[in-house]
Amino acid sequence: MDKGANNRRNRDTSKAGLFGMICNIVLFAVKFVIGHITRSVAITGDAFNNLADAGVSLYALVGIKFIIAQIIVKLRTIKFL
Repeated sequence: MDKGANNRRNRDTSKAGLFGMICNIVLFAVKFVIGHITRSVAITGDAFNNLADAGVSLYALVGIKFIIAQIIVKLRTIKFL
């Protein structure tokens, strides 16, 4: 597989993770405001669940970047790239 396809895959993975994180943050804001207005503990709690999901997306993005960097270092070490 060529480097261009790998770079596109890495970029697409990052975009998908970032999009998911942004969606969860927007959902958090909307649900928090609605929960606060309606004084609903359930909706407010669900809002914080979305905030936690955004944190997990961030954690996954950092992990994927770290793993990809480690693989590239190993492949360059054995002169595969």
